[in-house]
Amino acid sequence: MKKKIAVLTAAVLFAAVCTAGCTRSSGQSWDGSENSIYVADDLSVQSAMVYTSEKENDLYSAEGLAEFAKEQIASYNEEQGAAAEAENTEGGEKLPVALEKSSLEGQTGTLVFAYGTPEDFVKFSEENGDDTHTVTSLMVCDTESAKLPDLTYKTSAGKDADIQKAAAKDSHMVLTEGSTKVYTEGKILYVTDGVEVTGDHSAVTPEGTGCIIFK
Repeated sequence: MKKKIAVLTAAVLFAAVCTAGCTRSSGQSWDGSENSIYVADDLSVQSAMVYTSEKENDLYSAEGLAEFAKEQIASYNEEQGAAAEAENTEGGEKLPVALEKSSLEGQTGTLVFAYGTPEDFVKFSEENGDDTHTVTSLMVCDTESAKLPDLTYKTSAGKDADIQKAAAKDSHMVLTEGSTKVYTEGKILYVTDGVEVTGDHSAVTPEGTGCIIFK
């Protein structure tokens, strides 16, 4: 499987790219213009891969790239014991990985994935050789259902905050091991030391442990 997904990554790179997707909700919309993951208030996870080729694509059509991606996603899903499909259907069981968007325009292409669990994001990334981030562990949950890591916290504005304040009621936590750009549907309230807040709904986690609290 690793070889098959590595081929997918290589194909996209050669074809010209992987860029982002778009998720709209009552909160922040994700424009997917860069390598990143998106965490919604319902704790669902999506991701976008972004590469830019130095020369014009002459091997793949937009349709061909989408079909190739679907084949590899379906293979991964089957290995996880799910249906050998690549797209979620309304009312159907959520797949481990689903293709949300695919396009190819000149030197820029787009692949956006939705995941059944945060663990699927990590596993699928490892199998496809995704080097757009270094995340080896991803946890997404409500702050009331999990103990916050015993780290140094600060507000999104950079002011010191204690762990009790960080565990805000009705808020959500994104916990990573490894660096990536994270977008959240809700506004970021607190982060641990080392996390760089880049906007009300975005932050970059460090190479070690990073925690983002949003609501």
